[in-house]
Amino acid sequence: IFPKGSTGYIQPQDLSLFRSWRFIHEKIEHYVHINQIEMTISDRQYFINIHSIIHNQLSAPQFKNLIKNGFIQARIKNERIGQIEKPKDICFKFYDLYCSINNCNERTLLKCAWCEKTLRYYHLIEGLHLHL
Repeated sequence: IFPKGSTGYIQPQDLSLFRSWRFIHEKIEHYVHINQIEMTISDRQYFINIHSIIHNQLSAPQFKNLIKNGFIQARIKNERIGQIEKPKDICFKFYDLYCSINNCNERTLLKCAWCEKTLRYYHLIEGLHLHL
């Protein structure tokens, strides 16, 4: 019994986590398009890998307050949290233009929130760069 169009304002994860999820996904898709990376759109493994990477990156300790912030914005929790780190500041602000794996000369897609390595598409998505 919520007013039409209000779920984006009251669902905790719509207020924080899913916005960041979409942001990372759009950055990856943009990189694939700009760099003309060959992939098959019907390839399930591609989508599984992308969403595994996004989930893994957003599970990094730096984003703990990002998730909590959704509950605070939805007024489900009433507490103070420290600084909110966002993926655009952690994963997409980097000064190494080239991948840091094995002297790779390809352009960087993302800086890993866990190990802070700058990674190109192949090493991140195809190589499934995950931290557990």
